[in-house]
Amino acid sequence: MFFHLVKRKGFIFDRYMRVYTDSGRLYFIQVGGDFYNKKAFHASMAGNVIGMVLFYAPYYFAKKRQGKREQECDELANKKSFSTASTKICKF
Repeated sequence: MFFHLVKRKGFIFDRYMRVYTDSGRLYFIQVGGDFYNKKAFHASMAGNVIGMVLFYAPYYFAKKRQGKREQECDELANKKSFSTASTKICKF
């Protein structure tokens, strides 16, 4: 079982996390960065068309990495191997 959490930062990128629960413990695993969904992407661009054009490719690749990371975390959660998922460094 998991729920989503967005850790907002003022001057650096936000962190999009999944919080898994297991036998009274919480495991915080980062699965995405600043562009964690389309609404966040548009909010960070604030209607700037040039910014949207420049940052659409990084957004697209970040979404692909985020999808892979979510699947990987789900597989590890099913195996109850949270330590492996939480120690892997992710760059988003």
